[in-house]
Amino acid sequence: AEVSPRLDAVDKARGRTVFAADTMLPGMCHAALVRSPVSHARIGRLDLAAARSVPGVIGVFSADDVPSATFGRRVRDIPILARGKVRFIGERVVAVVAETRDLAEEAAFQVEVEYDELPAALSALEALAPTAPAVHDSPWDYPGAVVTRADPVNLHSHVASGDPRRAEVLLAGAAHVVDRTYTTPAGHQGYLEPQVCVASVDAGGAVHVWASDKSPYRVRDELAACLQLDQSDVIVHPVAIGGDFGGKGLIGEIPLCVELARLVRRPVKLALRYSEDLAATSPRHSMALRVRVGCDQVGRLQALRVDAVVDGGAYAGFKPRANVDLSGLVDAGSPYRIPAVYSEARIAYTNSVPRGHMRAPGAPQATFAVESALDELALEAGLPPVELRRRNLLGDGEPNIHGVTWAQCRALETLDAALGAASSSCPAPAGWLTGTGIGVYD
Repeated sequence: AEVSPRLDAVDKARGRTVFAADTMLPGMCHAALVRSPVSHARIGRLDLAAARSVPGVIGVFSADDVPSATFGRRVRDIPILARGKVRFIGERVVAVVAETRDLAEEAAFQVEVEYDELPAALSALEALAPTAPAVHDSPWDYPGAVVTRADPVNLHSHVASGDPRRAEVLLAGAAHVVDRTYTTPAGHQGYLEPQVCVASVDAGGAVHVWASDKSPYRVRDELAACLQLDQSDVIVHPVAIGGDFGGKGLIGEIPLCVELARLVRRPVKLALRYSEDLAATSPRHSMALRVRVGCDQVGRLQALRVDAVVDGGAYAGFKPRANVDLSGLVDAGSPYRIPAVYSEARIAYTNSVPRGHMRAPGAPQATFAVESALDELALEAGLPPVELRRRNLLGDGEPNIHGVTWAQCRALETLDAALGAASSSCPAPAGWLTGTGIGVYD
């Protein structure tokens, strides 16, 4: 068969592809950041004198030097630089601009910041407790917020799908029921290229941006909203993206980079070290998921209920939807024939790195929890895990849990093919312990 080569393959292989970090502009200078070493604190005295005295330093800036406007993909709750307090380890506090990146980083080490530490909410369960310290004083006031004063103070969104009463009734009547809680950690997207931005402001006041961001139109819209610019005055120059996997849709450092370019009246490049990217960008949400699932005497599923408590981190603005776009969570159980399914998630502000998207938001966490619970239900019912799935996977023309009918559904064929491949795989080396696990996701 004829193979169509990737159009960008040759340029990438020969090193000709231009990424954000490769962008060079006349007169360009470089920025480095001072980040919070504590989870939650009031910002006290700032001593910037030593940093300003480093040769080659052009400027050292705090929240007093940039607009107080906040930004975000939906909920606009992220400050350009931390103002008054810090809410997670790694939050931006001070920015240094110098002739070279090394000089900027050297000066950043000279900045002294005093912190008056505050009690911190370090997990979602802790944050939603009635006595938890507030991560934000009034989160309902942020543009785009979906919570009100009546909600728990650290709740930043809530999503639910299905009929909880019907699920409870059918669970109560099931012959076999398991009730388990599973936890999943945060996970960085693992792209090769850290977050990078180059910004300049032309003589007419128009902003120009080159950034490792996959959503140029969203960058334009969010920058215009944050900095009170006409969209026509924000020009985003597309460059190649060195990996994404869900993590390159936020505008992160871009508003700050633009403001630094305005302040020093020169183009500015802000490129994160990978340690910064790991500590301060937008990993996948960590969750605690309580799963209750029941079947009848012969292993036919009766009901499924998933209740998730989700760690949203210190800011909600890293996500394009306030509810984390948890389509993967509300689809839990969708490959199966289940009379009643109810899924619910509470997303909490915590004093930890803000969470964002990573490939199929909510799905890996929910699938891990539900499939693990099905394994345990099979043991309760005296069935092999494969057989429990065989008896409940959807077939052609059957509706899923949302009432959507699948004209074709090859779940059983796929299961058989996977089992066949597993049984024919090469034997493990001597001394290895092996096993076969089953998980189904549509």
